[in-house]
Amino acid sequence: MVLSNAERQARYRRNLKARATDPGSAARAAADAAAAALWALFNRVNDASVVDHPKFEDWRGKFMGDELVTICRQLLNDPDCSPDEALAIRAVVEIDDALKLKHDVGGS
Repeated sequence: MVLSNAERQARYRRNLKARATDPGSAARAAADAAAAALWALFNRVNDASVVDHPKFEDWRGKFMGDELVTICRQLLNDPDCSPDEALAIRAVVEIDDALKLKHDVGGS
C-alpha cells in the first residue's frame, strides 16, 4: 500500500513525537535493570540468608540517581558480572555519558 504525502508526514510526526518522549522511560528502565543486576551481583557475593539482609526495594532506594551511576562505573568491567548484568550496567553508564555529552562512552 502506497502512502500519500499527508500520511507519510503524519507517520513521521508520530514517530518523532514517540522518540521525543521515549528517552525518559528508556533511562528509567535502564536504571531499573541496572539496579536489578547490581542486586543479583550483591546476592551472589554476599550470603542472602543473613538475617539483616536488606529487601530489594530498600536496597534499590539507596542507590538510585548519582550513586547508581557511580556504582555502575565502578563495576563496569567487573569479572563477577554475568553478561546480562554487564549489559544493564553498561547501559546506565552510556546514558550518563550521553547526557554529559562525553565522546568515549563507557571508557571503551
